Amino acid sequence: MNIYKRIIESTELDVKTPIPLFFGFFFLLSLLAFVSQQFPFDSEVFGGNLTKHVSDIMSEHETRKSLFVLSVLTIILGFLKNIIKLIGIKISEFVNKYFFISLTNFLISLVFVELGVTASVALMAPKIHEVATFVLIYLVGRNFTLAAFLVTSLIVLNGTDNLSISYLRRISVASILTAIYFYMLSH
Repeated sequence: MNIYKRIIESTELDVKTPIPLFFGFFFLLSLLAFVSQQFPFDSEVFGGNLTKHVSDIMSEHETRKSLFVLSVLTIILGFLKNIIKLIGIKISEFVNKYFFISLTNFLISLVFVELGVTASVALMAPKIHEVATFVLIYLVGRNFTLAAFLVTSLIVLNGTDNLSISYLRRISVASILTAIYFYMLSH
């Protein structure tokens, strides 16, 4: 718990809010999937197949298109912010809060929502075949690993002065984490 407290104190990002988002989406979507499984497969709701509606909701975040675009944008902004600070230019509090930090907090929240969706899909998907179960386990592990590298690089790039790492080291560490993230994302 001491490490978690140190992370919270050493970053400008809101790392407390995404955790309840994860559990909220995980619980609500698992409940939705459970309820939909109690109805016959061809049940109709709002003029469409119930299973199709639930499937669309649960697979919407799996496309990762918006997550990919936002991750590229926020990582570039994080590097830009650290390069500006390395040069010695002061960034106004307003620009930092509403340009750099707000976009990054939104991305982190989106990552945790996507993790909640992924975990609920893995929990509630019918385990028809062993291969399907292993694929779900792989996808959950992959998404959690991707999230860990992305969020860690964003925390490093948006560290406060309490984070006793120079801007050059922040850029170096974040470069390695980001390279691993993009490598994993593309394979």
